[in-house]
Amino acid sequence: MHAILVTMGTDGDVFPYAGLGARLRGRGHRVTLAGPETYQGLAAQHGLGFHCLVSQAEADEFLANPDIWRPLKSGLHGARWGVRFIRAQYESLTELARDADALIVTNPGILASRLVQERHAKPVATLLLQPGLLPSVCAPPVMPALPLPQWAPRWAWHIYWRMLDVVGDLLIGGELNRVRDSLGLPPVRRLFRWWLSPQLVIGMFPSGMRRRRPIGRRSFGSRVFHGLTRERLPDCRPS
Repeated sequence: MHAILVTMGTDGDVFPYAGLGARLRGRGHRVTLAGPETYQGLAAQHGLGFHCLVSQAEADEFLANPDIWRPLKSGLHGARWGVRFIRAQYESLTELARDADALIVTNPGILASRLVQERHAKPVATLLLQPGLLPSVCAPPVMPALPLPQWAPRWAWHIYWRMLDVVGDLLIGGELNRVRDSLGLPPVRRLFRWWLSPQLVIGMFPSGMRRRRPIGRRSFGSRVFHGLTRERLPDCRPS
């Protein structure tokens, strides 16, 4: 198997992928880390192949903006910065995953991974490092930037998640759907539902951070592997 581990961001976003890659390599698989140029040395340190998704200068541009430290503005900044890379990253990952045994494990923010999955029928697993990225109305995450009381009724959380989808569609949907149209794919809405792979979503975060999860998800703790959760879980996905 050729495992392609795709991520973006800083140390906290990349190190877990490198650790996973080292484990997979130890089991005899070929592994490529695809991410910011900054982490080419990290990949080499763990015996992983490396594929650059953004240059050092492009990563520095993102990090130099003070908005990344502001809860409300950081998402807006990330969307505006990252949307321009969708097509180039799609072409790059398509070439990287050309092998028949290729498997992509991806940060959900790399939308190009889902495009490769749909256009070329490649297996893709979404890897989540934060439980807050799972939209749940049963046990919703704490969202400090856009707070809603944890005791709020389910209908309020359905509206909450729908509003976030509207924001995502406005910020990213236009460019994403232009790329999709050029690839012969239909348009998508509700970005934050679509960006999770329908094949598999893996939660890799400390056990103390776990919450009740939507059906079809798998979770294990960080640092120490605690095994896959195979119990049937209630469907807590927003409508």
